[in-house]
Amino acid sequence: MLIQYPVGAHGSVLKVFGWRGSEFEELASLSVGTPVGFDISDFDGDGKIEIRTEETDWTAGLPYVNAPRIALLMRWDGTRFIEVSREKAPDG
Repeated sequence: MLIQYPVGAHGSVLKVFGWRGSEFEELASLSVGTPVGFDISDFDGDGKIEIRTEETDWTAGLPYVNAPRIALLMRWDGTRFIEVSREKAPDG
C-alpha cells in the first residue's frame, strides 16, 4: 500500500506499507523537498513501475523559490527505493 501526503510548507512524503502477519507495517518512505507529490507508472517503457517526482537542486546555491528542480525517477525494489534517473525538470 502506498500513501503520499504533504509535509511542511514545501515537502512531500511517500510511504510504503506491506502486510506482515496480522497488520500493515511501514517498509520505507521517500521524502522530497517539493510539493509536487508522486506519480506512479512505467515512465521509461521498460515494463517496470517507476515513481516520478521532483526535488530541489540545492547545488545551484539559490534560495528555494529560485532553485531549479530535478526530475527524479525512482523504483521500489522490494526493500528500498533506488534511483533510476535524474535530470533537469522541464519547468526547472
